[in-house]
Amino acid sequence: YIKLHKNEVCKFARYILQIQVLIETNESYSNSICASFDFDEMRGHRELIYSYINVPDVTIRERSQIHYGTARLRYKEKDKTLEGTYWTDRKSVGDIILTKLQ
Repeated sequence: YIKLHKNEVCKFARYILQIQVLIETNESYSNSICASFDFDEMRGHRELIYSYINVPDVTIRERSQIHYGTARLRYKEKDKTLEGTYWTDRKSVGDIILTKLQ
């Protein structure tokens, strides 16, 4: 589990043939549709790339519709973080920094 903000959690699950990313907040949840690890030791890159669907609570759908997005996160071993960007079909973009809980 990775804590995002107060009452927000990101959970990663890895199965034999599947990676799943789940993010829950006070207002919505996101579930990955597809995900992949990209390890390129030659360049020193370790990335998680995933596409997701975000489903807001029914009570806020007037201001936040169901939407799809993609995130590309690079693992930073020194800081034990995943850092990167996301973009959505609503034309929104942003930064993500995830830190592993102890």
